[in-house]
Amino acid sequence: MPIGVIINNNVIFLGVIAGALLGNKLLEKYKEWLNLKFGLCSMRIGILLIDLMKYISAVVFALAYRNYSRISV
Repeated sequence: MPIGVIINNNVIFLGVIAGALLGNKLLEKYKEWLNLKFGLCSMRIGILLIDLMKYISAVVFALAYRNYSRISV
C-alpha cells in the first residue's frame, strides 16, 4: 500500500480539522495574506506546467468549447 497516499490523506484531514477549529480566530489581514499567497503559488505552478503540456491546443480547444457551450443561442 502506498504510504504517500495515506500520509497525504491524514495531513489533509488534520488541516481540515485545524481550519475548522482555528479559522474564526485568525485575523482578517492574515486570511487575506494566505489567500494571496495560495493564489500566487497556484498561478506559478500553472505557468511552470505549460511547458510540460504536450497537447496544449487540445486543452485550449476544450476550454473554449466549454465556455461556448454555456452561451444560450
